Amino acid sequence: MNWKLTLLLLIVFAGISYYIYKSKQLDPNRFIPNDEFKSIEQVKEVELMLFSVDWCPHCFTTRKVWDSFKSSYKPEGYIVTYVEIDCDKYTNTADSYNISEYPTIILVKNDIKYIYDAEISSDSLELFINTVMKQK
Repeated sequence: MNWKLTLLLLIVFAGISYYIYKSKQLDPNRFIPNDEFKSIEQVKEVELMLFSVDWCPHCFTTRKVWDSFKSSYKPEGYIVTYVEIDCDKYTNTADSYNISEYPTIILVKNDIKYIYDAEISSDSLELFINTVMKQK
């Protein structure tokens, strides 16, 4: 009689354990994706670089548009880091980018350099960035 009770309790315990084990497993169809954490590949970062000098009148005009653009442009889906380089102070940096004209604007994405070659305006800068960002 004692061994029958032990066997019955063992079967009941095994059944309860199996039920709990199965009920705690996540159903893959119940998974809800979470956008809170994005992979590094999904977050795109670019550097928008302005190479200028203090004595250039075109650089002065460009800096006005540049400052206005920086404060008003709100990128979606990527991060823009603005870098301003005074080519008189940082000649090595200017030389490494082969800067021969002032002002020069370069967008760096995935170590590829895109040179901005248009009349400076907020609209054309925005179009330039958005066009480059659509490329893979």
